[in-house]
Amino acid sequence: MEIVLKINKFCIQTEARKEYEKLIRLYFKDSSDVSLLEEAIEGLKFFLEKADFKSIRSTYPELSGGSNITVVFEKSIYKNEITIKWNQKKILIS
Repeated sequence: MEIVLKINKFCIQTEARKEYEKLIRLYFKDSSDVSLLEEAIEGLKFFLEKADFKSIRSTYPELSGGSNITVVFEKSIYKNEITIKWNQKKILIS
């Protein structure tokens, strides 16, 4: 599973929450890709519940908002972990 987010005005937590809410609305509106939506929703839910956002924002200020970067979330198929990648950097959330 891979999710791409643009970090512009808001921090990574807010952008992830907005995407999560958008996918939930889409899930109840359109049932064509239910399994893909469920996978993306579960991945973002895991990230929102497990990530230490204060630490992420202080260590990686570019994820605090005000920058123009693209972040890619990759959820492992075999483990409960998410890798976040951007600009040749990455964070593992488990």
